[in-house]
Amino acid sequence: GGFGALDPESKAVHNGADDNASGVAALIDAARRLSKGPRPARSVVFIAFTGEEEGLLGSAYYTAHPTIPNEKTRAMINMDMVGRLNTGNLLVYGIETAAEWKDIVGAGIAKEGPFKVTYRGEGYGPSDHTSFYTRDIPVLHFFTNVHSDYHRASDDWDKIDGPGIGRVASVVADVARDVANRQMPLTVEKGVGRPTAADSASQNQGYGAYLGSIPDFTPVEHGVKLSGVRSGSPADKAGIKGGDIIVKFDDDDVKDLYVLTAELRKHKAGDVVQVTVVRDGKEITSSVTLGTRS
Repeated sequence: GGFGALDPESKAVHNGADDNASGVAALIDAARRLSKGPRPARSVVFIAFTGEEEGLLGSAYYTAHPTIPNEKTRAMINMDMVGRLNTGNLLVYGIETAAEWKDIVGAGIAKEGPFKVTYRGEGYGPSDHTSFYTRDIPVLHFFTNVHSDYHRASDDWDKIDGPGIGRVASVVADVARDVANRQMPLTVEKGVGRPTAADSASQNQGYGAYLGSIPDFTPVEHGVKLSGVRSGSPADKAGIKGGDIIVKFDDDDVKDLYVLTAELRKHKAGDVVQVTVVRDGKEITSSVTLGTRS
């Protein structure tokens, strides 16, 4: 159990096969593929960061003390949870952070395909690529979405799509090779999206008040869809559930995760707010007493 567990009552080892052993496996496999040659024209650095969920601690430290100067870093490719390709589509974030990404990633996808792919433009997000994008480095985040085993002991090896991890690693290796072999740097597009709570925490600004909601990153037309809520959290106590779509926070319209993050940062523990969700096509408003992260 422990920090972040959604099933703390289980008292079981949480192996985290998808989150994020799948990313480590993909990292190793991408390195294996690139090592077979031909050798890329530039160095490709492979790093596994720690402390992500406590505020991007590892990646924030690295970008503040880089092995290779940030200004010489062409791009950062992040693989955080890539173990469930067989249960849905591949989400690729950051596609608008460089003018060339669509062509580069598209070529990699076409070579490995067929894929069901959803592209998202934003360079900020609750994972380690944010630490690089805040320093004007183009980024990509490969992700196969959250699921019912997220942060639970049931996130184990038997539910992992091993061949799917290999397919993601193949695309990532192709993309990395393309970037490394280009004569010119990528054309960075700054400010795509807005910083999230994770980025704020990496800058030691804190997360704000605690709701306990877990977003489902599959795009929805309006609002923030939830994959679940943390057991015993303010959201859980208020009856908010996985599958709900948060659309209002008091009288403020919540159109996306960035707005929800901003709302939480405006409040403190103990504040009582009215949270409106859409469930089965109907709006439900609940009174929520916000808390603090333990």
